[in-house]
Amino acid sequence: MSYLDAFTANTFRTDAQGRLVFAPYGKRGKAYLVPEASARALNRFLRGYFALMMVALGAAVLLARHPAVIALVAAAWLAGYFAKLAHFTRGLPTVPEVPDLEREEAIRRVARAMGQRTIAAICAGSALLAFLCGSLAVKAPGIALYFLTAYFAFVALLYAVRWWQFRDRKEAA
Repeated sequence: MSYLDAFTANTFRTDAQGRLVFAPYGKRGKAYLVPEASARALNRFLRGYFALMMVALGAAVLLARHPAVIALVAAAWLAGYFAKLAHFTRGLPTVPEVPDLEREEAIRRVARAMGQRTIAAICAGSALLAFLCGSLAVKAPGIALYFLTAYFAFVALLYAVRWWQFRDRKEAA
């Protein structure tokens, strides 16, 4: 269970016949029947790919600091992601209708995939960043620091609410 697991928590669903269905684009795209082993392999790949690209984007922001380099890294990430999805779904049978997923069920799946500790860690980290940005804004006022303070405080609040909702439930453990 990790932050990266939450990215793919809602892409695999079960249809009315109990079969595993891959819906990479949600309700708007096609849905594909997927063998269980292939689904696990794709999930492992995507977790690693998301982690690698987060590091690459972070390095581009910190080291290159040029918008063109950041845009190039982001474009390469998207191209690789969509190429992998196209390769994975090639030859898979499609289902006539994408299985519906209620909003509350989707939220529960994401929370279960992240786990209670990850939700609490993101909440605490965001609160700490909000405090640090707020402290800097007091010493050197600026719109960017005010924005970052508000952003991190908002994220901390959202994850605090999510943690509060799922802290006593089995699915968040």
